[in-house]
Amino acid sequence: MTPFTGSRLSSSPAPSAAPSGPGNGTKQQYDDKLRDLLADGRLRSGQRLVWRRPNSAKEYVAYVTADARLRLQDGRVCDTPSGACQLLTGGSVNGWKEWETEDGTPISSLRRS
Repeated sequence: MTPFTGSRLSSSPAPSAAPSGPGNGTKQQYDDKLRDLLADGRLRSGQRLVWRRPNSAKEYVAYVTADARLRLQDGRVCDTPSGACQLLTGGSVNGWKEWETEDGTPISSLRRS
């Protein structure tokens, strides 16, 4: 058996070949959570959010809670926008892209990368 003479593998992650984000086939990474948007005023406690689904002619409403969660109209409370979508539809949906403020601003546009 020949002894291994190559270099040892590093435990640190390899550098990315391309930055992540829109347009290059990778997901954009965000640090902001609902609590961050609430803490610095990008969202407010009690603020009404809307998810409009034109294909099914449905509109869902959620309210931002003081503890940075979303309360659905039926009283269920979710930790994340995507979790709220899943409770409402049973499917996997990116809630950051779907929920909007009442003026039509997607909450994803309120996040910082």
